[in-house]
Amino acid sequence: MLSAFVLRVIALLSMLVDHIGYILDFMPFRAVGRIAFPLYVYLIINGYRHTKNRTRYAFRLTVMAFVSQIPFSLFETQQIWQPKWNVMVTLLLILLTVWSTDMLSRKKTTRYFALLPAVFFFGITYFSVILTDYGCRGILLAMVFWYFEKKPILLWLGSFVSIMFYYLLSIAKFSALALLGQTVIFPWPDLWGWVQLFSLLSLSLIQCYNGKKGYTPQNPTVAKVLQHSFYWFYPVHLLILYFIFY
Repeated sequence: MLSAFVLRVIALLSMLVDHIGYILDFMPFRAVGRIAFPLYVYLIINGYRHTKNRTRYAFRLTVMAFVSQIPFSLFETQQIWQPKWNVMVTLLLILLTVWSTDMLSRKKTTRYFALLPAVFFFGITYFSVILTDYGCRGILLAMVFWYFEKKPILLWLGSFVSIMFYYLLSIAKFSALALLGQTVIFPWPDLWGWVQLFSLLSLSLIQCYNGKKGYTPQNPTVAKVLQHSFYWFYPVHLLILYFIFY
């Protein structure tokens, strides 16, 4: 069984491998890296459930989103800034989606509108009102984890749909055109599309989660430094990789 601490370490290491693979254009590393994002999505939801101060949690993600944007831009485009926001923004939107959904679900008068936040955040990311890393797929995956965590079949099916969303959407569009009598060539996933399926391996890790926080240093200061290091690793390692490889 795996603790939240172990899941964080696995997510961190797979993200590092993924980013090295991105620079080297080495697909096996990218496949390993597919594990990272679903784990981070799950950890955000788990963190929401267990944090003592959700406002502080959201503020911390907001700060890291802005801090990470220049390292992210340098890493991806070698420019100081780019229109697409980093994954910290995606995780912040996921937190806000889950938070809003949960609050609306708690009251009889608003529970029927509980999915509206997910629809809203899905919409602004799908239509690129806010262009973020992973975009609307992150919102879909968060809702799958939120509602189906204890329902394995729906969890796996929903995760598959979330991960392969754009490919499935294209197939649906071309299927509709075919039914209307038009000649079409179906847009089956390329190699990168099939590599996305390695993301599903993260579900096996998530289902091994034991519900415990895991390793926590006795010293409060050390514990706080360790907690923040998981956030700071993202922008710092992007900068290091940028200076090494570019």
